[in-house]
Amino acid sequence: MTKKVKSKVLEIMALALEFNGRSTKCECTGSKPTIFVNFSGHTCELDVNICTQGVDFSQYKCKRD
Repeated sequence: MTKKVKSKVLEIMALALEFNGRSTKCECTGSKPTIFVNFSGHTCELDVNICTQGVDFSQYKCKRD
């Protein structure tokens, strides 16, 4: 992995951590938007999942608009 790619992956992860740590208006309604970031180093694959209406943990699925 090049330094540029590594830097971008770390930047995306940092942004997700920053966003998930903030209060949002949706938090008042019980459906806080959540960002998931998964990185697989062995395949150099980055997966970003943004659940705009929160997550239903009983089914592990994002609630969509």
